[in-house]
Amino acid sequence: MTPTLVYEAYWRFASERQAMFLRRLSNPVGPWTADPILSTYRFTNAYRVNDRVTQYLIREIQYHPDRPVSPAELFFRTIIFKLFNRIETWESLESRLGQLQWSSIDLNDVEAVLDERMDRGHRLYSAAYIMPAPALGHARKHANHIALLAQMMKDRLADRIRQAPTLREVDASGNWQFCSTYDSLNA
Repeated sequence: MTPTLVYEAYWRFASERQAMFLRRLSNPVGPWTADPILSTYRFTNAYRVNDRVTQYLIREIQYHPDRPVSPAELFFRTIIFKLFNRIETWESLESRLGQLQWSSIDLNDVEAVLDERMDRGHRLYSAAYIMPAPALGHARKHANHIALLAQMMKDRLADRIRQAPTLREVDASGNWQFCSTYDSLNA
């Protein structure tokens, strides 16, 4: 296989973007690159785990020592955060509802807080990527996302994923029929 110019350009970009990340760690002032495009415009990190929002997810939501560690609770927190992928949305929910736990949450309360934020003109979703909502009968995107999360939890999706022996089996074995189950909700 002979690499193309586009292939070479992509890997040069990814390599320099990661090098910039490492330079910024050791020198917060910069400059971190001589590349005019990379020095002018913002790009995501080469590895998502290095992004500020992902670090927040890991540190504050998934592995914070004051949070329940059961698979269902970890799954619930991760999915509700990733649906919106916005720290401000998560923090507004917790400031109004307390620590978000599947075992004690009323998803109607979650939806009401989100409705209120949206009505006040606050963004609920990150612009980092688009998370399409299923059509589950609600007028607002976030209400459909909450309905999807409720269905995932009702179906014990966290346990079903955990039972799969490999990630490949999650999709192939029938232990997790997420695509067919949730696509049918949109029909």
